Amino acid sequence: MKRGHRFCSTSVLVAIGFSLLLSGTASAVTVTLAGLSSSAGTDPLSVGDTLVIDLRISNALGPIVGVGVEAHGYDSSIADFVSGQAALSFFHDTIFKSGEPAGGFVNSAQTRAGNPAGSMELGEKDIAGLGEFVEIFFAISSTPIDGDGSLDNGIFGNPVSAGDIHARIVFQLLGPGLTTITFDSGSGGGVVLDDGTFGPFVSGFSLDVFPGLVVPEPASAVMLGLGLCALAVRPRIRDRRGCLDDGRSSLASPRRGHPFHG
Repeated sequence: MKRGHRFCSTSVLVAIGFSLLLSGTASAVTVTLAGLSSSAGTDPLSVGDTLVIDLRISNALGPIVGVGVEAHGYDSSIADFVSGQAALSFFHDTIFKSGEPAGGFVNSAQTRAGNPAGSMELGEKDIAGLGEFVEIFFAISSTPIDGDGSLDNGIFGNPVSAGDIHARIVFQLLGPGLTTITFDSGSGGGVVLDDGTFGPFVSGFSLDVFPGLVVPEPASAVMLGLGLCALAVRPRIRDRRGCLDDGRSSLASPRRGHPFHG
């Protein structure tokens, strides 16, 4: 079930195959596709195959005190959430002499104590009227955080700058049809600026999943970040009004209040 959002544009399937359209990230918190693989290798996806989605998150806004990112909008009868991992902390602005990062957000969804080199297991939520979603990052800080993500350690304990990732999400293809998995603010995330006001929503992307989808080889998948391969990935760019803008026609529908309200 898809949750309610106020859109400023319609959604259109790009093409069969992969075409990564990069989000506008000049001044935004952005979640990007860092890698994509499947249990089918380079063969077309079929029912029962799993899809592994690797993510990185970055901050080009400067000091912020709150942020949230979700995977949402998918039909679990077609693509079902299997598992997920995310970094325990992120957006660090300092590196200790020991090499450990400091000064970042602590992921509030964590279920165990750990250092920034650890990772947490993610779970799926299902809220009446909103549908199923996976909360990947959610954090509030009493002091401004201005790290951009480049000093973070990823889920495998290595620096993100050296190729590690902030999160890994796994879905399994369960049935025929097409469903869209969106990675952005959802209805439970967003950005709070250091003055306490709500900032722009997290920029992200949507991935269309369907039987027959072909995932490129890992070496080719690296080029996804450069927009050089053809995939069914669409940018999700929200402005300060909470609208989605990809340059197409306008469509409005109800949206929940900002998640950091009350």
